[in-house]
Amino acid sequence: LQHLVILPYGGHTNRLLGGHFLSAFSMASYGFAQSLYEYCKRYLPAQLLLGVIRPIIISNFSKTRDFCSAVKMTELFFKINVLMVSPILILSLVCGDEVLSIISKGKYGVSSAIIFSLLLSLLILETFRMQLEILVQAVEKYEKLLFCNLLLSVSIIPAVFFLNYVGAWCLPVLNMLGLV
Repeated sequence: LQHLVILPYGGHTNRLLGGHFLSAFSMASYGFAQSLYEYCKRYLPAQLLLGVIRPIIISNFSKTRDFCSAVKMTELFFKINVLMVSPILILSLVCGDEVLSIISKGKYGVSSAIIFSLLLSLLILETFRMQLEILVQAVEKYEKLLFCNLLLSVSIIPAVFFLNYVGAWCLPVLNMLGLV
């Protein structure tokens, strides 16, 4: 149930809403930034090891019932991801326009750099959510996760109202508000 509740949250729903409400250029800028974000997310070391990390943390907690140990292990997971995302975020904030213009051969720049920076900030919050999700699964308190995932899914509803007026950057901002 928790996985079904969270389905409306994330990149696929954002692309569907953006495709309906945004101009072709705005959606292309958003899609370019979203693709770079997903590439960064996919190849984070802690993300690649998530399948290995989760069972180790849960089995260790089941055996020792030491919650502090589980928290320390998930904090390491979080720190690794933040350590990898932070330089990319700083680069994006400082010279993202130029870098994205070079990568896209001049098609995208300023608008994609803003969205990409917001998405990288979102990635840090999503990493923290993954840390909490692993801990919730370790202690088997799924009702809290169900409520949180429901809040995440509902956070996209304001996009229907703001997307025409604010633009594509409201999507990652609303996702961040849902994560907070």
